[in-house]
Amino acid sequence: MNGEADGMDGVKGGRAGMRRAFWRSRLFWCGVPGLVFLLWVWWDSGGHVSGVAWIGKERSYQLFVASGRVGLAQYRHPAGMGFKPLPTIRYESKESGRPRRCRFDVKPAFEVTKNLNVDHVLFGYEDVLVAMWVIGGAYAMGWMGSICWWQQRKKKAMKRLTEAVMEVEVAR
Repeated sequence: MNGEADGMDGVKGGRAGMRRAFWRSRLFWCGVPGLVFLLWVWWDSGGHVSGVAWIGKERSYQLFVASGRVGLAQYRHPAGMGFKPLPTIRYESKESGRPRRCRFDVKPAFEVTKNLNVDHVLFGYEDVLVAMWVIGGAYAMGWMGSICWWQQRKKKAMKRLTEAVMEVEVAR
């Protein structure tokens, strides 16, 4: 048999030269829920603050989502303030009485704030804030990059397979 009668590129069934659309990939559909979740978190963060806090004797840590940003805060307590270590606390703060913030608010990409002033409760704090659009963009680029890498890998494997089949056909 010659390659022309078998299909594209000499492989039976004609699949060697055909590219599968990326949206038919399982990798594409596995990434969609993550992107939808990140968009929902971004949209929802305009209405309230959600987070997790760990309170220690001298330091407290807080991971939160608010106003289109994800933040990590560290608080230092003065010695002898009477703070007792607590397990992790999940909280949600509705901002009642305030007008609802803009959904999908676009904030600066990164922000670091420090307050080392001594007040009656906190010795100081440091916040690191990352905008949701940066997190969503990084997720989308990594996801699409992995899809492209996977497609290239499959293309190279199919090319090697086609060459091996052609060698077997020639050897006959």
